[in-house]
Amino acid sequence: MRAPQNAITRPNFAVCDEAFQLAHNDYQQALNVAQALGYNFLAGQMQKLLQSSDAKRQLTQNQGRYQQNVLATTSSIFRPKKASDVLVNPRFTPGPDPTRQACSGS
Repeated sequence: MRAPQNAITRPNFAVCDEAFQLAHNDYQQALNVAQALGYNFLAGQMQKLLQSSDAKRQLTQNQGRYQQNVLATTSSIFRPKKASDVLVNPRFTPGPDPTRQACSGS
């Protein structure tokens, strides 16, 4: 009954959703057992784990939908077809960094 940590740190959203569903099922089973045996404290803990797991699952689902939307709207923007589609400047020099200047007081 371990939270699916890989689903949070390295998202593959279909795998994450399955992992969260499995965690939900495990927590629900543990809650049912704790309630049947009269272990109210453990039942309360399982209820909290269920709520936390469900909230993380919802967040992950939202992130997956957002990623799909971003990919759908931007997939053709950053795909150069020929060399002239890419701007290259052989003498690139960055301009002043206002954040760095503000920190140094110059």
